[in-house]
Amino acid sequence: MTTFTHEEIEERKLEAEIIKNPEALEKGLIVLDHQVPAGRGKIDVLSVDSGGIMCVIELKTAEDDTMLLQALEYLDWVNNNLADLGRRYQEKCPKIRFNVEEVPRVVLVAPGFSETLLKSAKFVDPKPDLFEYRYLRSASGERGLYCRSIQIEPMKELPIVRSIDDHVNYIKNISMRTYCKEVIDRIKKIGEGIEVRAIKWNIAFKYEGRVLAYIAPRRDFFYLYYPKRSDWYWEPIGSKRDFKSDMYDGIKDFYMRLRGE
Repeated sequence: MTTFTHEEIEERKLEAEIIKNPEALEKGLIVLDHQVPAGRGKIDVLSVDSGGIMCVIELKTAEDDTMLLQALEYLDWVNNNLADLGRRYQEKCPKIRFNVEEVPRVVLVAPGFSETLLKSAKFVDPKPDLFEYRYLRSASGERGLYCRSIQIEPMKELPIVRSIDDHVNYIKNISMRTYCKEVIDRIKKIGEGIEVRAIKWNIAFKYEGRVLAYIAPRRDFFYLYYPKRSDWYWEPIGSKRDFKSDMYDGIKDFYMRLRGE
């Protein structure tokens, strides 16, 4: 009977092991890059799954409750730059068909996960994939990474939003509901090719796969997520005077830049 000894491993070694054998996590997983600059940090490993969906892989060598939030920040950056990343890595991996229509995935790899992280993860959509790892050495001196999937307890299902009208009708304040429709129409008319889509929690405005803005309805108002110069902002819109010209101009300017105008 073969016996194995568990050994400690540094994060850079863990990263190298994942790069060498990504299928230790999932069959068909392909590594695109590592230590990718993304906002305020670097993505440990950026990969793509067998369905062409990009995956943000965050690694820790100790239990760490902050890794989920850190990975979600990287996910936001990847999602906002998905079309550009798809084009960049298409040249590197011409045989891969990147799916830039789906939200990227988050994969967390650590020796263990706390109850706090597990409880938090069940409210994230799409669900992150969690893997516990062990770095094992056999009696003959061979070493390798062993990973096992950790299941996240499902949350109580909420009604699925199926359309833009479903989102808008969530606003119970009639005047704000009407105004939300006006803002949607105004953003859509900024230019040709702007798509308006209902996603699970928000209304998304996209141009060629790039996000221009989001609207997140609440009972008496709605949030607008919009670009302004080099940053993005969430602002509550509770009256017509809250939708300021710089919000509209920020979205329009970003749209014009994407069109190369």
